[in-house]
This record gives sequence, structure tokens and C-alpha cells, in this order.
Amino acid sequence: MQKPINKNGFTFIEALFALILSLLIISSLPFVVKQIASFHPYATLDDMEANQLFQFIQDEIHKTISFTKTSKGIELLQSDGKRITIEQYGSIVRRQVNGQGHETLIHDISAFNSTSSNEHTVMISVITLKGESYEKTFSLIPKR
Repeated sequence: MQKPINKNGFTFIEALFALILSLLIISSLPFVVKQIASFHPYATLDDMEANQLFQFIQDEIHKTISFTKTSKGIELLQSDGKRITIEQYGSIVRRQVNGQGHETLIHDISAFNSTSSNEHTVMISVITLKGESYEKTFSLIPKR
């Protein structure tokens, strides 16, 4: 009587295939690590901070029904009646709700300016203490 053939083990071809696949993965790791290490979406930390400030202002403007340019920044009137003030305070830009609170949005700022060409657009410009300048134009979509 013959013994049944055991089919639970590895064949030489399977072992060779696993070895080749492992070597391919290991040989490509240095290239992947180099790409990950050289990835920098922003040139400096100031670039990232300014981008985050502009993103936050954009989120506030999406909830806004009207805005007013003030001497130090902008004042946003939201649909729920809140009055949001974004202004320079010393070397920071802060956010206040109804004239209360103190939320720092960005620090190390030498200038924070807003200019409005019409009632639906405002351009915000920020100059850091290092002298780097950033600006972005925001549009208020009128409610119909």
C-alpha cells in the first residue's frame, strides 16, 4: 500500500519565487526611503503657518454673510449673529468672538493688512518678522 502524498509543504519553485520577491522588495527600499525623506510640501515653517492661517480665514469666510475692513484687520458677521474679529495684536494675529477671547492664529508677524476692492472680496497680506510676505484674496459668496 502506498503512502498518500503530502501536499502541505513548499516546493523548490515556491521557495525560489519567495526569495526573488523578497530581494526585489528589499532592493527597492532605499529608493522609497529617499523619496519619503526628501518630501517637503512647504519650503519653510513660515510657509506652512501662513497657509494654515489662510485656510482658517477661508473657513471663517464660508460661514460669513458680510465683512468689514477695520484698521487692524477684518470683522466678519456670521449667519448666527456672531461677530468674528481677526486682527493684529502686537506680533500675533488673533481671533475674537463678539469682542471676547483671544485665540492666536499665527505669531511672529510684523504686519497684517486687509484691502477690499468691493463688498465681496478681501485681500489679506501677512509679513513675518523675517520679512517674508504672504497674501491671498478671499471671496464672499453672496446668499441668494
